[in-house]
Amino acid sequence: MINYLVVEVTRRCNASCAHCLRGDAEPLDLKWEYANALFAQLARDSASIGCLTFSGGEPSLVPEILIGILDEAKKYDIWIGNFYIATNAVSVSDKFLIACIEWYCFCRDNEITEVQWSNDQYHSTSPEAVRRLQALGFAHAKYPESLPRGSLTFLREGRARALPEAERLPTESLSFEDDYLEGDLYLNAKGQLINGCDWSYESQQRHFLMNVSDFSMERLRNSLK
Repeated sequence: MINYLVVEVTRRCNASCAHCLRGDAEPLDLKWEYANALFAQLARDSASIGCLTFSGGEPSLVPEILIGILDEAKKYDIWIGNFYIATNAVSVSDKFLIACIEWYCFCRDNEITEVQWSNDQYHSTSPEAVRRLQALGFAHAKYPESLPRGSLTFLREGRARALPEAERLPTESLSFEDDYLEGDLYLNAKGQLINGCDWSYESQQRHFLMNVSDFSMERLRNSLK
């Protein structure tokens, strides 16, 4: 069981938030062959996923990639319990909503499945996009409306390094506990597996584990010893 797998589906974004831990957007999307290589190997290893997170960039810009990954999961009959997406809710297309619904129907548990939209002072959330997201019973605002302005803190990565409230650095998180991989295994848009998900595009290379084409659960376990 991989408890938490994070897939960077795109580095494109329709916003330029001051607190973004990734850094400046890049014209790069996840290629089909990277998802295929990952799920093909998970099937060979009889591995399952507790929660699959779609990261970016802005995931709502690439609903066709979300569906493409779903097709790979179906093809290899990968057991996936839940999924999670955070969106800036600048705009929400029909295709994105349909992709979310199809993922909800595929996941086997959905106990912690959630689509969250950003509702803090750093985002220009569209009321129309929020209205459309509210049609999904598993979509919610990220923060309570009563959250005091300026109360958030951010990781000191990407553009957030310039913010005075950026207080801490992320850490590598992966470890095996018996047959469970604990922490965040991150597949980036370059087809690289990264230890931990809270890194800027610039920092990811320092936490590189292996290319997805070289991945297996055994090799991953050995790399973490």
